[in-house]
Amino acid sequence: MSKYVEIPQKPAIIQAIQYIGVEDGVPLFNEAVPNWIVGALAKGSLTVIEEELHLYGQTTHLGSWLVMEESGVVRNFSFEDFVSRYRPVRKKPVSKKSKVESHDKG
Repeated sequence: MSKYVEIPQKPAIIQAIQYIGVEDGVPLFNEAVPNWIVGALAKGSLTVIEEELHLYGQTTHLGSWLVMEESGVVRNFSFEDFVSRYRPVRKKPVSKKSKVESHDKG
């Protein structure tokens, strides 16, 4: 599952997954389904009704992002709202020591 950081002011790290449709009554996402989505489905806050995904009774549109905030609340963002508010968490580059060996030519 990918992690994202809110931009520009709040550096809160959230978990997010993009909704890409429903097939045979099963919601589909852009990556492996995290436990918090499974939990939301089990609790009924996330439901599939007539081949549509609903979060707290509101339709989740194709391409929308479901976000698990630090508070534990699951929210729904349109694609446009999500990309304007969050960016992927970047891993800090690891410096690699040069493997070039110096040889004395004598």
